[in-house]
Amino acid sequence: MDNEKDTLTLTSRQQRFVHELLAGANATQAAIAAGYSEKTAAVQASRLLKDDRIAAYRRASAKKVYDRLGVSAETLALELETIKRRCMEAEPHLSWDPKAKAWVPDGRWIFDAGGAIKAIKTQADLLGVTVETDEPKKIVIEMNGVEQYAK
Repeated sequence: MDNEKDTLTLTSRQQRFVHELLAGANATQAAIAAGYSEKTAAVQASRLLKDDRIAAYRRASAKKVYDRLGVSAETLALELETIKRRCMEAEPHLSWDPKAKAWVPDGRWIFDAGGAIKAIKTQADLLGVTVETDEPKKIVIEMNGVEQYAK
């Protein structure tokens, strides 16, 4: 859908809701800022987020912003890779050594596993790869449509 056409089918309150989301508000805050009642804002926000017209307008509006900023699929991929690598950089875990009266490496290493997994899952989503980690210590990877790139 094109942004101009979407603008015609959305109310000004719905458009404001989208703009508040793009400005960084959570859905409930965006609904309140757009003029919905505080009592019903969470319900209204949930309803609005499920509306295909809202989603299309949100994508089109975000694309305009990203285009102005020079953000592309390639730059997003590079940023995700940078985030993943930074999260996976292991640092030595330090423990207090009373004899040395200092913090010293204790042989363990720490890294941001949660951030790394989130970046990897986001990359997988963009490539159409399904990654499931429901069972502990088991990861199932299913390729969905990227086989043509492996040739």
